[in-house]
Amino acid sequence: MGPFSVDRQRQRKQTLERLAATPNLAPEVARIWLRLADEVTFDEEEYNQRIVNTYRDVSSDRFF
Repeated sequence: MGPFSVDRQRQRKQTLERLAATPNLAPEVARIWLRLADEVTFDEEEYNQRIVNTYRDVSSDRFF
């Protein structure tokens, strides 16, 4: 993760949508990619809260 960027979020969403459009992809998998694409946030406050929720239980000694 990194600092919030609308451009980066747009890239993430487009990448997920491209994955969903992969030929011969099972429909169930395509739905997963599309659901994830729909969940990409373009709101900085929500983005930051998701980061906090994701990493709040990770101790700093795991990175060193």
